[in-house]
Amino acid sequence: MIGWLLRTLDDVPADDAWLSAAERVTLAALRVPKRAADFRLGRWTARCVLRAASDAFGAFGAFGAFGAPADARAEWSVRARADGSPEPLLDGEPAPVELSLSHSGGVAMAAVGPIGCRLGCDVELVEPRAEALAELFFTEAEQARIDGLVGVPAERDARVTLVWSAKESALKVLRTGLRADTRSVDVRWRGEPGTDGFAPFEARIGERSLHGAWRREGGRIVTLAVEPPDELRVALGDSPARPIRGNSGADP
Repeated sequence: MIGWLLRTLDDVPADDAWLSAAERVTLAALRVPKRAADFRLGRWTARCVLRAASDAFGAFGAFGAFGAPADARAEWSVRARADGSPEPLLDGEPAPVELSLSHSGGVAMAAVGPIGCRLGCDVELVEPRAEALAELFFTEAEQARIDGLVGVPAERDARVTLVWSAKESALKVLRTGLRADTRSVDVRWRGEPGTDGFAPFEARIGERSLHGAWRREGGRIVTLAVEPPDELRVALGDSPARPIRGNSGADP
């Protein structure tokens, strides 16, 4: 079972009391305002999905990795692993869940899954993109599939965004991110959306095949990739999560 949600810059508390001491040190080192804003947005979105998953999955016994809901006084935080992937912490100790984060244009996505899986998520704004993007970063097979939509600009923009986003999610599963050549991943969309609004895609990396899902979310596309495959996805955006207590002990 995979839980996911979106948050915006407007959702982030104005103060930094909810950040852990280590996160505040990292934030202080970010001199570029956009990077600092993205960092705060990502960390807030992570807390929201972790708390919501603990409430929703733990309370109903549907997500064994959580067991029971975390205590309301528990402090969630996130630190970067050596490979750059986010590691969720509960009261400063590694939590028994997997987490993936993405942000784009003032919107962040967070996804959470059971320990032992490899998880990747991404959110991207659908907009016209330069032809050079596909030429430089897509496989020849992907370019051919995109070229078939040349007479339908809006759909072409969406599919270019989908391919890029799916690559990002797949490379997060591999824990390489964009350090890897994006052309090492070949994305194929297939099938129609299910009842949850997600349609399947396949990301091939050599002999390896990752199965993922994507959906339109307003003017954006969100993608999820997980290994081993998991078809049960739960939107936690409207979950009545308990207040997230800051590390100062005060609710934001």
